[in-house]
Amino acid sequence: MEQTVAHLTTLLHTLASTDNEQRAAAEEVLSKEYLEKKPDLALSGLIHILRNNPDVPLRSFAAVLFRRLALQPVSVPAADGTKSHTSALFMIQETTRRGCLAELLGALAAEPVVTVRKKLCDCISEVAKALLNKNVAWPELTPAVLQCVRAAEPEYRESAFRILGSVPKLLMPNDVLDMVTVGPIFESGLAESEVLAVRITALNAAVFFLIEAGPDTKAASFSGLMVQMLNVLPALLGAGNEEGLTEAFTALIELAANQPKLFRPVLPQILSFALSIIGNAQLESTTRHSCLELLLTIVDEAPAMVRKLTPDFPSKVIPICLNMMAQLEDDESWHTASSIEEQEDENDEDYVIGEQAMDRIARKLGAVVTTPVAFSIIPQMLAAQEWQQRHAALMAISAIGEGCHKVLNKDLGKVVNMVTPFTQDPHPRVRHAACNCIGQMATDFAPSLQKKFHKHVIPALMACMDDVANPRVQAHGAAALVNFCEEVERTDLAPYLEALFGKLVTLASSPKIYLQEQAITTMATVADAAEDAFVQYYPAVMPALLQILSTPNSKELRLLRGKAMECATLIAMAVKKPVFQNHAQLFLEALARIQNEVTDPDDPQVSYLMHAWARLCTVLAADFVPYLPIVMPPLLTAAQIKPEVALLDVDDSDEDYSPEDGWQQAMIDGQRLCIRTSLLDEKCSAIEMVMCYARHLGTGFKPYVPQVMEILIPNLLFYYHDGVRHAAMRAIPPVLAAAQDEPTAVLPLWSVAFDKIAKLLPQELDVEMAYNVVAGLTEVIQLLGEQALNDQQAATLMRVLNVVLKEYYDRVKAREEQRQDEDFDPDQEEAIEDEAALENMVITEVAKLIQTLLKVYGTHALPLVDQLMDSVVVFLNESDEDLILLAVSVFDDLAEYTGPALATYMGVFGERIVQLLASPLPSVRQSVAYGVGIAATKGGPAVHPLCLAAVPRLVEMVRAPKARDDDNVVATENAVAALARILRSDVLPVDQRDEALAFFVMSMPVVFDEEEAVVTTTFLLDLVESAHPAVGARLEHTVDALLEVLYQGTLDDDQQLQQRALADVKTLLAGMPQDKQTAIWNALPADKRSVLKERGFF
Repeated sequence: MEQTVAHLTTLLHTLASTDNEQRAAAEEVLSKEYLEKKPDLALSGLIHILRNNPDVPLRSFAAVLFRRLALQPVSVPAADGTKSHTSALFMIQETTRRGCLAELLGALAAEPVVTVRKKLCDCISEVAKALLNKNVAWPELTPAVLQCVRAAEPEYRESAFRILGSVPKLLMPNDVLDMVTVGPIFESGLAESEVLAVRITALNAAVFFLIEAGPDTKAASFSGLMVQMLNVLPALLGAGNEEGLTEAFTALIELAANQPKLFRPVLPQILSFALSIIGNAQLESTTRHSCLELLLTIVDEAPAMVRKLTPDFPSKVIPICLNMMAQLEDDESWHTASSIEEQEDENDEDYVIGEQAMDRIARKLGAVVTTPVAFSIIPQMLAAQEWQQRHAALMAISAIGEGCHKVLNKDLGKVVNMVTPFTQDPHPRVRHAACNCIGQMATDFAPSLQKKFHKHVIPALMACMDDVANPRVQAHGAAALVNFCEEVERTDLAPYLEALFGKLVTLASSPKIYLQEQAITTMATVADAAEDAFVQYYPAVMPALLQILSTPNSKELRLLRGKAMECATLIAMAVKKPVFQNHAQLFLEALARIQNEVTDPDDPQVSYLMHAWARLCTVLAADFVPYLPIVMPPLLTAAQIKPEVALLDVDDSDEDYSPEDGWQQAMIDGQRLCIRTSLLDEKCSAIEMVMCYARHLGTGFKPYVPQVMEILIPNLLFYYHDGVRHAAMRAIPPVLAAAQDEPTAVLPLWSVAFDKIAKLLPQELDVEMAYNVVAGLTEVIQLLGEQALNDQQAATLMRVLNVVLKEYYDRVKAREEQRQDEDFDPDQEEAIEDEAALENMVITEVAKLIQTLLKVYGTHALPLVDQLMDSVVVFLNESDEDLILLAVSVFDDLAEYTGPALATYMGVFGERIVQLLASPLPSVRQSVAYGVGIAATKGGPAVHPLCLAAVPRLVEMVRAPKARDDDNVVATENAVAALARILRSDVLPVDQRDEALAFFVMSMPVVFDEEEAVVTTTFLLDLVESAHPAVGARLEHTVDALLEVLYQGTLDDDQQLQQRALADVKTLLAGMPQDKQTAIWNALPADKRSVLKERGFF
């Protein structure tokens, strides 16, 4: 052992060397000679150094290295050729492990140096977590930690809480929570009178203990502990320990993000204390910002609780945030910068933090409480002499627009009139802020802003584009126009095109590269919005863009060239192929040349190239196919980008993994996981482009289908980037469609994809991905027909759908429980409804998938649908709208696609279907009425009793006092259509038919549901042409009804039926006396007579 210890000591010294080669060689020896061949000696030797070496840094390093080596993942080959994953801690002999664990606790009881103790505690914590994960006992650990809690030395007490913070499960043996035992442990640390560091560490430990206790933790049970935890804050403030105070706030932020309800009993006190911090300019900004972040996290996670318990929150916090937003200096470099990127706002500046806070408060607390407070202050700020106040006010309007949309949209004109004059403010920073505000409002209030206020907004922004002395203002004015034009109607934009185009051409010739870039970007958006109205400007623009693309590939011009590609291709899409054709070849050659020039993976042209090629594909269609060999290789390379991942120890430097370089970090089991997400965005774009080519080129894309599917399928599980997964799923149907004429090639590819999909869907937590998967299944089954699923796959699909339905049902019930929360209020209901609407996308697509199965397989699908019937029965008898609708949609589709087989399910649906015709929910009544009508038409005699029982309810629906109100009219029209179908199907006894026919005639017209309008109008015309007494006795009403159908243009897509209706109206009128004809005509409203004449009917 002595020799091993001596060698390891030498290696430790070498590992600490600044010589990279020596350090790498030492790492190689440690890994190959010790970890792989002699793990027992390696770990025992490091423990010996930790316990016995007099060198303090070496002992500290030994603790760090022991943790790394003991827990480093190791692949162990198995006899069957597979590999299992373990770590050295579980590969060494039991006696060695027990010896190491005992020595770690010995060090905990004896190590005198604080810096070493911290590394030791980290080591013990990570080892403990690894043992817990493997269910390996370490019974001596908890008593040793509790012994430290009671120790006389404060550094020992701090060590105990450091470990408890990392491994809170130590206080919950067998997952049993006993506050009688645990409470005094924390109380001793939180009330520490000797050393504040102990109180901070105890607070951190208490936070992670409460998080570990789980979401069912009741606030009342821990109110005493919460008070003790919060009492640490004033002590730190009083001692002037701002670093400790910031650390305490950071811990509480973590608690608020996970268990916001625990703050309920102490929320007013927290607000009071926080106000004394965030409004105190004498304190460090990091202290104030972390305190504000605690408040905002509570708002984010429990807005209803904040609204209820601290109704003065907006009036207290918003003024402070607005004041923070005004803490801005006029830096000369802002005006003179040659690149806007050089001057991007620092995220930790007061004015940035204040702006972000205003956004979060508005979105979470809502418009009703935010708007009055904000707009009681903003006008004063706009009238202030200090430019910073005016700037802050405009940025505040920009920040709260989304969250306060419902209130501000009602007074949008006032807000526009408040903001637009500041595009002429004396100070350029204020003019810049006005542009920013208008641009954000153009997004938040689209399309109302564009439609109602283009006369105010476009001239104001164009005036900013003339501000030659301030290119930053010019650029921001043009940038705001991008947002505005994304939602503007071409007719509203048309009057400004000439002037706007002239200004953009001028800006594009600016010596400032960033201004040229912005001008080209704005021109692209204007062209996209103007569509073919941009044709007249095309001759002047396209050659200039081609000229930019011919410039040398210098680094400073890369972004400009990229934006030129974007602009040119958007213009090509706007003016269409015939106009673009003359430049198409030159442009394609330019892109091909640039693609060959690009060698730097960080070159911005890479992304622009991908999108430019795809837009050209949409313009040129089949003519683009010859360019696929140029386009596809780099695209497929990008689609296969592997994530750059680094796993860092908490002590490792992360300077090489900064957000500026595209890295994001997350803490996992005490280590930092770093992922370079910027490259993954490129991967996502590449897959989206592949989908574009497949959709637009069809069979022209067929040669690439096998290779592309091999790329797409693994990316369904690419959890590093949700966008990649979504794009991969959306791409599968169009890629398969490109080769659908070769089933023998497509079906094996689809089979592999299906297996992957079937595994991921039941456990999919991402709602958007779940929607994409179900929609993709539907699309492929529609595409491949009966070949899409074999028997085994069909059975698998039903099992998966049952899981999806059950989980959806559980979430519906969870939302119902949320509504019973003590802090529930109308704003929270809005958030719940938003969540439900997102999930409803999935369940609606599930209904469409079931419909597709029935449509494709007919009665052969019934054994599959039967497997879902347990869920359908439950849903049918629920009160939740979406649950009922899914069940009713199954009834409708069974009637539509299985006809007489519907009779088998009368025991499931019959009585309940009739009851639901009286549902208070219009959507349910509409769906049920439609299904009843289809059942009458296709279900056969066995379902006639159901249809007969439904007639009185259908009549009640039509007769209801508000039957034709906007919310009810479609349901009512479906009831009328159901009566028409029932009457046509001879369901009714003879003695009831005449009365029902008369009621049907008087219930016409149907004009809003175009599908049902065809059904009902056809039936009415049949009655007219057969001279049925039900019509003869009601001629004037029949004429009025048919005239209304013609007036509304309901039958415009069915010209034959429309002409038939017109002919029958004229026949009916011709059979009346002239005075009666004139009276009917004159009784029509003037606008209706005018429209009927304009359309050539009369």
